[in-house]
Amino acid sequence: QTIWVDFSAADQDGDPIVQLSTACGPANRDHYEWALELNMTITFGAIGIARLADESCLALVDSYSRATVDPQDIAKSLMTLARQGDAIEKSLCSEDRH
Repeated sequence: QTIWVDFSAADQDGDPIVQLSTACGPANRDHYEWALELNMTITFGAIGIARLADESCLALVDSYSRATVDPQDIAKSLMTLARQGDAIEKSLCSEDRH
């Protein structure tokens, strides 16, 4: 599972964040309700619509304040997003693209 890590993002106050994301499948309106319900069951991150690798997709995303995040948080989030993103992708489509 491909994970994108963005150190250039900022929160709404302009404070730097690190944002991790993984594509889970095409942004198909037929899956929006399912994805929103799934948000309440996942332990790390949230599902949203993102533009990754020049395509609009459902993506699992997790963000941390760069001022307070530690390497263990990033490592755990990377592994969890990869596992959960791959499982979500398998539920949404029959191919493993990411």
